[in-house]
Amino acid sequence: MHKHNTEQAVIAIKYIIRTPKRENFNDVYVVYELMDTDLHQIIRSNQPLTDDHCQYTASIDIWSVGCILGEIVTREPLFPGKDYVHQLRLITELIGSPDDSSLGFLRSDNARRYVRQLPQYRKQEFCARFPTMSSGAIELLEKMLVFDPSKRITVNEALQHPYLASLHDINDEPFCPAPFSFDFEHPSYTEENIKELIWRESLKFNPDCVC
Repeated sequence: MHKHNTEQAVIAIKYIIRTPKRENFNDVYVVYELMDTDLHQIIRSNQPLTDDHCQYTASIDIWSVGCILGEIVTREPLFPGKDYVHQLRLITELIGSPDDSSLGFLRSDNARRYVRQLPQYRKQEFCARFPTMSSGAIELLEKMLVFDPSKRITVNEALQHPYLASLHDINDEPFCPAPFSFDFEHPSYTEENIKELIWRESLKFNPDCVC
């Protein structure tokens, strides 16, 4: 995705087909922009992937972004654990077992004891694990896949990383100073309340409707 196409990183709602009646409707049809592909098809396809294909700039959990980046390159799940124990082993086999200073974020003493008693692994060389990945991508990936979240690269730092230089635009990357409020999802809403909200939203996409 090139910089001039970054606005397409979010799928837009093009149209909401108005429900026939305000009451007693069970289905809502939402028309989105056409997506040429999805992540699963990208990973499984035979098309060679360049850095332009792999770069990703969403404000989501950095660990998840790192996993996606690694999976795009390897074309397979990065940590395909059969259960949480197996997955933790796969993680530590790649990034190395955490030391005591990296376990401070675990509030449970039992959790810290459990991690300490696991087999100890040294960090793998990322360039050997990801031989087709560019050096810039490897450097960024190593900063994303860090056990302790407080030592993991932040979103803002990641966006300023040289690997994302072609995508970075400080004037088009607003920062939210406070967590989003999702009060509208309060569970006190009844089915009828939700239907009313959906109806109102659909009317915005049907301004010529006489209801």
